[in-house]
Order: sequence, then structure tokens, then C-alpha cells
Amino acid sequence: MEAGRLLPLVGVKRTSDPWVWEGVSLPLGMGNLRPIAYGGFAIATAVVAAGATLPEDVHLVPYSLVGHFLSPATLDSPFVCEVTSIRDTRQFSTRFVVVKQRTKTGTLRSVLSLTLDMIGSPSSTPQSLREHGAKNIDPASIASVVRYEPRTPWKIETPDQLPSLEQHLAQRIAAGELDESLVDAQKAFLGLWHELFEMRAVPSSMMDQNMLGLLDVPTSQDALPLQDRRSFDWMHIRAPLPPWDGSQGPAVCEALGMHPITPMVAHLATLAFAMDGAIAFAPLSFVKQSLFDAQVASTLEFALRFHTDALDVNQWLLREIIPVHAGWQRHYGEARVFDQAGHHLATCTQQCVMRPSDPDAMAEMQAPRPYGRTPKL
Repeated sequence: MEAGRLLPLVGVKRTSDPWVWEGVSLPLGMGNLRPIAYGGFAIATAVVAAGATLPEDVHLVPYSLVGHFLSPATLDSPFVCEVTSIRDTRQFSTRFVVVKQRTKTGTLRSVLSLTLDMIGSPSSTPQSLREHGAKNIDPASIASVVRYEPRTPWKIETPDQLPSLEQHLAQRIAAGELDESLVDAQKAFLGLWHELFEMRAVPSSMMDQNMLGLLDVPTSQDALPLQDRRSFDWMHIRAPLPPWDGSQGPAVCEALGMHPITPMVAHLATLAFAMDGAIAFAPLSFVKQSLFDAQVASTLEFALRFHTDALDVNQWLLREIIPVHAGWQRHYGEARVFDQAGHHLATCTQQCVMRPSDPDAMAEMQAPRPYGRTPKL
């Protein structure tokens, strides 16, 4: 299947070393006031490089992706991914990747280290899923001791109940809630994102109500303790990925000399690309500030954990962002991903650096959530 818009941006090609892969495109900037690459480019490119070295005789699915940003990535040099095989057993495969860029002097500078863990999953092969579906069996319950999953703290509208993002913003402008210049500024800040993903704004989302903290207005979550405040949005990849079941083969882009990307890796890399977004600056919106109040708001390290063995990123996905802790010029946040049926597909946690624009700033301790009653017999 011909690759769409995103995969050629994070695709790789072979080098003379079978464990070293080079990006076929330059990384692009997004979601940052500085002229540096969006972190999701390095993450997704590392995933694609790691995926190119995985064994093909076992049905493997991802369960963990952990990484550390080592330095900002520039916009003028493709990534070089050095892959190391940590383990290959009958049940597991682990790859460690160091992503680098060539400097103007020709040396390689590290920008990201990443570990991808895969596990064998015979219950999630396309044939097994078809058989389970015909018998109305939940494949996640097969040979599992327990089965449970979280849900959002309140009910969220489905994508078909919501207008497109363009319609939503136009309605707010017409109602006098937004100025067109503010909408234009947000589009410029996240322009590439909206080229890649179709979005649906969730009315109860705090980041939508105050436009990433740029709009000084009351929100429906102001009365909630900060840790109970939430951001929600629906996202959908605009250019379809190869079906995750492999029915249309890998993603290819011969014009760029890109190594074919298997469907599983294509869906994994796309979600990894998307989940790097927004967590780093979300706390600003939750406390009704904006990126202009922060000199730096960048991810230090992250963990993306998968809770499904049948990851389908061609469907609408709900992202929930949760603030957990902030202090010492850092914050820790979590984003959860759900499908339209309410199933919890993945969780991304990040620790981020956040330094104020005002060097004399002093953060006020936010009131914690009150204790509940101690359970008793």
C-alpha cells in the first residue's frame, strides 16, 4: 500500500550497516516556540528503524516504549538510528535505539534513546480475531486471570456528535467568543498537526475552552481540584494507514527509497508520534496560563504502554490528558487513549521540564483533592 502523508516523514532507508538506518525526510517543527523538531518525529523514526529489524516468524505486538530526549533535534539534518538487539526469544523481542543527527562538522550528536519491547500474541493474529469475533469472545479475556479497564471521569460525546474543528472554531468566532487572530495563531503553532490529523473538540475540555491558556475566560472545570481537571480531544489520521491486519501489505514509498513499513509498525509509529503532543504544555492551560508564561516546556522522558494487542490507529481515538504533579521546574503528566467503544488502548506518561519566563516567578501550591472516606467493613 502506498504510504500516506505521515509515514514518509518518519520512514527510514538502509545503510551499509544492517543495524543503522537513516531517515528519508527532514524532521519538521511543531508545537514549540523554538525552531526545533517536534519530538514525535524522533520517536516515530526510532520505532520504524527498530521495527525494520524485528523477526518475521513470530506474531509480535508492542507492550512498552520508553525513551529519553537527550538534546533538541534540528530541522536541517535527517535522523540516523543506531539499533541494538537486546533480546530475541520465543516470546519477546527488545530493541534499543539511539537517534542521532549529523552536525555541521560531520560528527553525530545524540538526540533520543529509546527502548521498544514486543511480546508474542497468538490470540491477536487476524485469523484468531476473526474466529473469536464469530463466537462473540473478547480476545483480551482469553487466558487472562483478570480483565478490567478505566473509563473517563465523565461521559464524552462521540465524534459523530461533534462538528469538525473548523466548524467548531467558526461557531465560536461567530458567537464572539474568539478573535480570528487567536485562531490563526493556534493554527500556525499546530499547523502540521492539523495536516496529519482530523480533530474533534470536546466541549468539556479545558484546553479547548481557554484555547491552550491563551483565552482568559471562566471554564466549566474551574471549581475542580487541579488534579481532576482534564483535556479531551478526538483525533483521526487523515491519510489511512495500511490495515493493521496486514490485508493490504506494508506501507511503501519508492520515490524516497523508504524501507517498507509493516502495518503493525505503521500503527505503532503513528500513535507514538501523536502521543508526544500536548502533554508538555498542558499544565499551563489547567492553571489558566499559556506558553508565553514558560521559557521552556519540553519533554525529558516518556513511557508509552499499550493495553491492546490489536492496535488500530485508522479509527477515531479519544485522548485524555491528566495533570499529576508539578514542582522543582518539572511536571509529570499522563495521557490515556480510548477507542469509540470506550476501550483503553494506551497510556503515555511524561516527565517534562518547565521553566518560567519570569525568573523571579513563584508558583502557588494548588489545593489538593480532598480525602475521601476510608473504606470499612
